[in-house]
Amino acid sequence: TQNGGIDGAPVTATVPGGVRELMAENLIAVWLDLECASGNDARSTESEIRVGAKILPYLISGSDLICSGFGSILKYDNSFNPSLLNGEELEEFLVLQRDFEADGGLTPIAEEAALDLRRRAVDAIAAVFEELDLSHPTREMKASVVVASGSDETDSYRPGEVAVISEAIQKDGVTVVDVIKALYRRGFREEADNLLWLVKLRVSGDYLQTSAMVRERRIMSAVNDPNDYAGPGSGYRLSPERRAEINAIRDVLDRETVLAQEAEFARHVASAISFREMGAAAVGSDPREVVIGVSPAFGVKLYRTLSGIPIDDLLKEIIAGIEGGGGRTRVVRMRHTADTSFLGLSAARLSGSKVGIGLQAKGTAVIHHADRLPHNNLELFSNAPITTLAH
Repeated sequence: TQNGGIDGAPVTATVPGGVRELMAENLIAVWLDLECASGNDARSTESEIRVGAKILPYLISGSDLICSGFGSILKYDNSFNPSLLNGEELEEFLVLQRDFEADGGLTPIAEEAALDLRRRAVDAIAAVFEELDLSHPTREMKASVVVASGSDETDSYRPGEVAVISEAIQKDGVTVVDVIKALYRRGFREEADNLLWLVKLRVSGDYLQTSAMVRERRIMSAVNDPNDYAGPGSGYRLSPERRAEINAIRDVLDRETVLAQEAEFARHVASAISFREMGAAAVGSDPREVVIGVSPAFGVKLYRTLSGIPIDDLLKEIIAGIEGGGGRTRVVRMRHTADTSFLGLSAARLSGSKVGIGLQAKGTAVIHHADRLPHNNLELFSNAPITTLAH
């Protein structure tokens, strides 16, 4: 399927049912123990939805192989042919693995760990250049490559300079053995050992076996690890260790962090405002009264809105607005509902003016009237994530 499904994917995807046909072709290839692209063919679309949709069946079905390869460089740097998924999609692919608990072959690592690896790689390449007297990269050149996403962000060799280095390699007859020796002499012994092993692997040719993968310097393939799938429930399952690796994407807030942050806001709210139990709320008679009905968790379990406003500031601002317009305020905690519409309607039915405000701790608010139906409110302020006190 190398030159059919993979390279021909952009053409196949233009015809009705073409993407579905690619899936069928890949399935047949797996059944026949042929090379299979599975999900990551040549880039057939610039639509983010279509890119994600193409691998969705593999994620849902729990395919052992989601992608046969992954474009680790940005699309514009791939002068051969961009993959369906490239460097731009790395972060999203890692999250997809976590979402579906599917092993896509990638492992999240911390940013500092990635930078350390890139520094080590750049230093190793620079050491080979210098040891073989091919070039002498500057500190600025190396630093730019370490942090770059693509070639446009690097201060590295120009095409003409690369050609000179290539000609020197050819003229001097530099081989991979020379590179291994250079690495070893410059202190990159682990890298030299890995490269030597890779050369030995190429000599043996074992990596050319069907479905071959290299794991801990051992070839796993259809020869020594045959497909023993016997129906639903018998396929690949994530081990607890692999599941933990896949779940460890960056910028994830754990339960302890969230609770600690909320506890900090709780202390702030407790020092700024207090709520007193005053018994059951009765229907008011003052025509200037506006009741604010707050949700059960308001100031008890939840202390800030989705946009980060402390609930005491939110409540004070609303009270100031009502009283600034000549009204009087009464705050009632509604224990029977947290629904915004019913908070507002319940508040309006208690209000002397028959106008009430329903307020959730997350910041969503509704202005209601006692004579209206539950969802036929006067005004709804639903944009809690972007609402500020200025609004």
